[in-house]
This record gives sequence, structure tokens and C-alpha cells, in this order.
Amino acid sequence: MEKITYGAPRLVDWVAQIKIGYATVRVHFTGGAMTAYGVTPAEYTTSDKFIQTAIEKSEYFKTGRIVRLRVISIEEKEKPVYKPKIKPDEPEQFNTEPELVETTCLQDAQAYLKEKFGIQAYKVRSVNTAYNIGLEHGVKFTGPDFDEK
Repeated sequence: MEKITYGAPRLVDWVAQIKIGYATVRVHFTGGAMTAYGVTPAEYTTSDKFIQTAIEKSEYFKTGRIVRLRVISIEEKEKPVYKPKIKPDEPEQFNTEPELVETTCLQDAQAYLKEKFGIQAYKVRSVNTAYNIGLEHGVKFTGPDFDEK
């Protein structure tokens, strides 16, 4: 990938309106300065291939109103690969038996999960969810709401 800096000679600030078919792309050149030695051109830097193509095919570029100042090659970073967690479907998939925790209701299970594992109550809104999250953490809830499982 290339990062290209374009300049607008003799201008200290300029918003170029570049036509592409029926659309218009606005490119804001900034950072220019007037000194006793001359004018430092306003600049615009981009690594967007679409914008680069639009600028370089424009009349402004062809007539010299926009020029290339610098080109820097950049290595593209590899995007991290998503690896989903594998959740056990049945308690028999554990190598060890889950710890039994006696609860009287969903709120008890929510409090236990929050205290032991930092899982917020809003993530555990049903008995089924509490039961499954408990199994993922090696805990099997028992009690009136959970004995039906």
C-alpha cells in the first residue's frame, strides 16, 4: 500500500472539488505557509486508493495544480483471525465433574456468577443461560429452577 502526499503549489489552503462522473469528491489541502523564501504548498495525504485515483485522473493533477510531493510504501498489517470459543453442549464433555452449587432462584445463580467469575447479571437473563454459563465455568446449579435440566 502506498501513502501519497499531494501538494497544491502556490496555495496555503484549498478545498479541491474533484468531479468523478456525476459525483464530486472534496479534498482539503492544508498546512501551507507564506514565508520570505516563498510559499510552502498546502498538502493532503491519503492511503485510500479511490481518492488517489480520483486525484490523479483529475484535470487539476493533469494541469499541475495538484502535484505529488511524497510517496511512502506501507506494509499492510494482517487482520487478526477470529477463533470462536467452543462451548460444550452436554455436561458429559467435561474431564471432571462440575461443582454442584445449590440455588433457590435465578437471582442466586446470577449473584454466584458475578461473585466468582465477574459475569454481569444482564448477561444472564434466563435460567437456561445461567445453567449453560455455569457449565462453561465448571459449575452445575441445582435447586427448584434448575432441577428440571
